[in-house]
Amino acid sequence: MIKPTKGDFLLDYQNRNNLHIGITDSKGSVVEYDVEGIHTDRSQEWGRCVVLDGLSSAFGKDVVEDADWPEYWDICLEGRDLLAESKRFQLLTSICLNRNIGSCQNVLDGGGLR
Repeated sequence: MIKPTKGDFLLDYQNRNNLHIGITDSKGSVVEYDVEGIHTDRSQEWGRCVVLDGLSSAFGKDVVEDADWPEYWDICLEGRDLLAESKRFQLLTSICLNRNIGSCQNVLDGGGLR
């Protein structure tokens, strides 16, 4: 999911604005990351966003349709330490992108899909 860091696309977005990225867990709640850490209590702020659905193409249809996939997905979203990661990347201005990419990488690494 992508939305302007402040506001929404319909009312506030201008071409020069920063964008913010979030990922939904298996229950549809938005998991987002910033310099303060992981946030799971801001789903209502994502009402006007762009949703990208690429799980099947990224991980394979057989993996995404597995009965254990939802639980595994949620574990991977929660399974990384944001502070350690931000120090490693040293890119605090784009931490939400790095964190979301890291979560997807965590799925690939842990699931033996590489």
